Amino acid sequence: MKKRILTFAADRALVRNVSDAGLVVEPDLSTEDALAAVRDRGVAAILHAVGDAAADATISRLRAEPAMDAVATVAILPRGTFGAAGLAFASGADDVASAEESPQLVRRLEAIAKGGAPAGPPMPAVVADPERTRRTAFGRVLRRAGFDVRFAVETADLASVPADGCVVADTALAEDAAKSGAAAKGLWVILADASETGRARALTSAGRVAVHDRAAAIENVLFHLNELGNPRAGNSRATPRVLWSAPVRWSVAGTDEGGWGVTFNVNKGGAYVRTLGSLPSGTEVWLELQPDGADRRVHLEAKVVWCKPFGATTRPLAPAGMGMVFSDATAADRTLFDAGYERLLRARTVASAA
Repeated sequence: MKKRILTFAADRALVRNVSDAGLVVEPDLSTEDALAAVRDRGVAAILHAVGDAAADATISRLRAEPAMDAVATVAILPRGTFGAAGLAFASGADDVASAEESPQLVRRLEAIAKGGAPAGPPMPAVVADPERTRRTAFGRVLRRAGFDVRFAVETADLASVPADGCVVADTALAEDAAKSGAAAKGLWVILADASETGRARALTSAGRVAVHDRAAAIENVLFHLNELGNPRAGNSRATPRVLWSAPVRWSVAGTDEGGWGVTFNVNKGGAYVRTLGSLPSGTEVWLELQPDGADRRVHLEAKVVWCKPFGATTRPLAPAGMGMVFSDATAADRTLFDAGYERLLRARTVASAA
């Protein structure tokens, strides 16, 4: 049976275009029926209109379901703008599209419906946080990356952390674990609010430990784990990678084929962009984005050097998307991008020293 595309309050013309492409579409199911379909592993993707109260409530309920790890969620915007795209990605969408972008969206949905993304060996992971909503959110990101996840709510639950595993832990729980010596095993990412940053940084000497800013994108936990697991990789780069989340408009160079994405990390020579529309290695692309602190957007030319399709759990750890190296830009645009990168790098340095 073909996997289905569920839609909630989505533009009718867009839904018709998806159906006309031969994909099985089921619009506006009840929350109960949508849950049943997801649990049956019969759903490839869900399209939902941003700003529709009923659709937003349904998506929020579905995201709490573990089986949703295998389902792509696409936020449908009335009109594609950088501000709207940024908010949609921040709310947890895997992709963004406007009604007029349905041809490009259909091609991405066709690829997702075929499945077959490569899987890597699972790695044990523990998410330790007293708040259920946060545990669920981080657990979903880790499971999608191929981790075998269990949850913990007390320090005692962290006593048996495997040496080859990882822990994503609330600051208070991590502090208690460090006192007992448990933090010396595996990779640790500590979740810290702004008021807890200093306490969390003090724990980084306990072992392979990084600090995750709770205000940042939850997918950033994968970046931290990748850096901890491959400490020598950073030394081979001309400039350090810096975490940064900003909406990006991308297209295959010289064409209308493209879509939206959000930056995952950047350095002076390139970027990794989260998107369902990952392109083959070697593809020339155009990027439009607004550098950190800049008062306007810039146009950058780049080449894809590697991609990770939706559903793949192979290393390196990263959400679905594509890594690329910059190849050209006007002098003014390059100056603005480099200045933004330097600001991000200085901010990271200051935070590390705090």
